[in-house]
Amino acid sequence: MIVIETVRGNVHRDPRLTTAYRDAQAAGRVDEVRLTPLEAQKGRLRVTSIHGTPFGLSLGRGAVVCDGDVLYQDDSGSMVVARITPEEVLVITVRPQASPADVLRVAVHLGHVLGNQHWPIMVEGASVYVPVSVDRTVMETVLRTHGLEGIEYRFDECAVGAIPRTIPHAHSHVHPH
Repeated sequence: MIVIETVRGNVHRDPRLTTAYRDAQAAGRVDEVRLTPLEAQKGRLRVTSIHGTPFGLSLGRGAVVCDGDVLYQDDSGSMVVARITPEEVLVITVRPQASPADVLRVAVHLGHVLGNQHWPIMVEGASVYVPVSVDRTVMETVLRTHGLEGIEYRFDECAVGAIPRTIPHAHSHVHPH
């Protein structure tokens, strides 16, 4: 088993690795490790690549593996790249509003509603991505019940990356609601 303790970079963000990745692909020297979004948030994990090679990820607490991360690269140019599998998400988009005050109102209201449900989120641009962790009907009912105006939503299957599933708390308490 090969133990991976550091990520070497990302083929989507590092031009040097992008070129090396394309060269390795052309030569048939790319292997992949496929991770679910939840697995991508684990600092320690045993995985098997699509070519059957066992790997041990020992990246430490707080490490998050992203799609395109280079987990291994040898002197011959062979590389192992992480791929995050798609998951079903609720995509909520804030519609362009007439004034900054309206945008703020919608954003705060949406944050309140999603936070009350303890749903993990990821924000990109004007969209909020929420992993589907309960029945779709329940999620739609929550949005309708709160009368959220100024948003559009849809369900989609996509690889948005690792959305943190836990919210760190500085204190211990219960949420009795």
